[in-house]
Amino acid sequence: MNRRPTPSIIDDVLTADATRPATIRNDAIKVDGGTQMRAQLDAATVAEYADTMTASGWGAFPPIIAYYDGSDYWLADGFHRLAAARSIANFSDALIPADVRSGTRRDAILHAAGANASHGLRRTNADKRRAVETLLRDQEWAQWSNGEIARRCAVSDVFVGKVRDDLTPNGLESPTVRKGADGRSINTENIGAKPGPAVPPIPTPTPK
Repeated sequence: MNRRPTPSIIDDVLTADATRPATIRNDAIKVDGGTQMRAQLDAATVAEYADTMTASGWGAFPPIIAYYDGSDYWLADGFHRLAAARSIANFSDALIPADVRSGTRRDAILHAAGANASHGLRRTNADKRRAVETLLRDQEWAQWSNGEIARRCAVSDVFVGKVRDDLTPNGLESPTVRKGADGRSINTENIGAKPGPAVPPIPTPTPK
């Protein structure tokens, strides 16, 4: 049986979709708003990207994805690329290629939750858990169903359910009313509950 070659992270990133390109000043890109869904950046990947950028500039790397709220650009995808660029001296004041989308910091967080599911450095289980926990710790998003959170984070329903169960004993109240992708509310309070005792029938009076 032939062993499949290890996929190249560089090749994977360079073939990712690049739509609506623009440029943003390096120092205008916000990375401190909770949009980072990696448990931690991979130093080897940052160094590999930086070597490529040193040799050929931004080159064929796809643009980062950022959401602009009228004031700030919130990074949603491309943390390794941006870190690599920022590690190179001549990139300090550079214009960074970007796919700029209209939206808030929360829009950027939702985008980031499912980013890298199919391109770039593959997510670890810690990365996936961080994304799911981010949504479950939010008062609004925690009301979503496991299926909707799973869709947003590109993980399984089972994974979301496990994380929700893990968080509940630590003070995270699990909502009994959850919202699905269609916006409908579902009361989950009695899902899985055992039926109560049967109500005894009303005795029929005996004729005298």
